[in-house]
Amino acid sequence: MAGYATGLTICLLAAGALPAAACLKIGVAEGGAYAGETVELVTSIFEQAGQCVHVMRAPQMRIDVMERQGELDGDAWRDDSYLAGAPTLAKVPTPVQHFSVSLYWKRGTADPASAPDATIGILPSRSWAHDAIKGLPGHVFEATSYHQLLALARTGRIQALAMPTLTFQKLVVDEKEDAAAFLSREVLTRPFYLTLQKRDAELIPVLDAAIKALWAKGVISDLPPAHR
Repeated sequence: MAGYATGLTICLLAAGALPAAACLKIGVAEGGAYAGETVELVTSIFEQAGQCVHVMRAPQMRIDVMERQGELDGDAWRDDSYLAGAPTLAKVPTPVQHFSVSLYWKRGTADPASAPDATIGILPSRSWAHDAIKGLPGHVFEATSYHQLLALARTGRIQALAMPTLTFQKLVVDEKEDAAAFLSREVLTRPFYLTLQKRDAELIPVLDAAIKALWAKGVISDLPPAHR
């Protein structure tokens, strides 16, 4: 799976847009509950900007490696924490989402903040996940998917999990899980951005204008389509 990738290319040139000399290759991580919606939104941003894009879907670790090696022209989505350690990347300054992460644990069990023996589940290669649980006294377990995290929490093999708030809301419906069986609290909020390699920084203004326009139209929202 580590080398698996799929792509979608959209090439348009709108009146007044910068020349679309070559398609930018933008990475989107597989495994998240809204990976498909992310692909659609990246495509919409580039269509609004009149620019050509090739959206590459692959596992997060593969996306990270390709970005560091310069094989990708950008990523969707990144936060300031990641960008602080990625000197070749520049963000399009208008965020595409104000990202929320919550900590979940089974009702009737101890709050992970006061449970030093708790095992807390996260997905690997997500810098925000490590930030979300920073300072908690328990042990960390890295799962292969959000579905696995929920299954492990259901059986008690992990005592807590950190997950994007909207992802949990979607997952409990998909898995027919009782959301009321879990207690939660929001532990992290931060903006997420479309990023480009600095070699392509001349496209940032037109992409920023496109993102602002899509916010104004309601195409971009902090809620995915199913929750609006």
